[in-house]
Amino acid sequence: MHAVVHSYCATMFFAYYLTLAFLVAATNAAVLQKEGLENVLDVGTDYTKLEEEGDTMQIEEDYLEVEEESTLSEHKKTENRLGMDEDFAAESCREIYDKNFDSRNRSGYYWIKSAEGNIKVYCEMLLSAGGLKGGWVRIAYVYNGVCPKGWTSIKIPGTSIPGCRPPSSYGGCCSVFYSTNACSSGYGHVTGSVVAYQKGTTNAFANIAAKRKYGDRWIDGPYLDGVSITHGNPSKGQERKHLFSYAVGFSDNYNSPKYNCPCAQYPGPAPPSFVRNDYYCDAGTSGCPSASTYYYKYPVFKNMQCRYGNNCCAQVESPWFYKFIPGYTIRDDIEVRICGDQSWSNEGTIVSQMSLYIQ
Repeated sequence: MHAVVHSYCATMFFAYYLTLAFLVAATNAAVLQKEGLENVLDVGTDYTKLEEEGDTMQIEEDYLEVEEESTLSEHKKTENRLGMDEDFAAESCREIYDKNFDSRNRSGYYWIKSAEGNIKVYCEMLLSAGGLKGGWVRIAYVYNGVCPKGWTSIKIPGTSIPGCRPPSSYGGCCSVFYSTNACSSGYGHVTGSVVAYQKGTTNAFANIAAKRKYGDRWIDGPYLDGVSITHGNPSKGQERKHLFSYAVGFSDNYNSPKYNCPCAQYPGPAPPSFVRNDYYCDAGTSGCPSASTYYYKYPVFKNMQCRYGNNCCAQVESPWFYKFIPGYTIRDDIEVRICGDQSWSNEGTIVSQMSLYIQ
């Protein structure tokens, strides 16, 4: 009786794998070829002969190999769709770059997960900074006079050059905050660029009045004429901390060391200690500037060149900066301020282009 049962079970076992083999080899041959798996299952194998010879192991191994390769193919398909639609939202732009090989030469909008749910963000896949290529989340982009809320669009008088300026004509800083929720696990790398124009008698880091007023918290005031980039939103209880500064000096070579860039031919004051070496400084004119003049012929920070003994061009990466925040990742907002210690009638900075990326 046991022998009969065993013989019956063995027959059913052979029939099961034989059916599977023929179904995969014959019925699904086109599918296998489409998925690139036609070489996995040998469609020329005589599975009837294998059954007669009792080689069920070969039948099982071939079927399992097809099943495994099909699973890998489906996984590859999923990775190729990573970030392409909301159902395949990625953890970050970095994950898309690392896993979806089709994305590596294709910057654009992708779906990622965030604290607010799945969102569509711009992933920069070609940018390299700090040894990291691709996988950057763009959080800010200013171009062609399209200004963020809080800044005012302007065209430089007598030209068609657009830009952004503070809405107030008084001295101080005008802030724009950028959310970093697109990096749900936090960020520790920041890169970006600023191109601007000098208006009037900007004086780099010579804002001594701001230092007297703000004391140890000089960073909270107009410590420079130019653009300040920090992380931390004081309105959310986050301390403002420095990332990078773009200072606009008085002149490249006019003998006015009280107001020039620290790297000018006649050097001006050094930046505050919290700035360290994380800054660029440039001027848009080589003579003695006039308070009412817009110096549009020389955009500052853009491909800075050594003019008249100014050694600011030692900063070969300008207008791009990169900042690594060591030891931890943060979730703070990033703040960009256009600052000046005097009124617009005397001085100002016009932001022509700006972009910020994190990961």
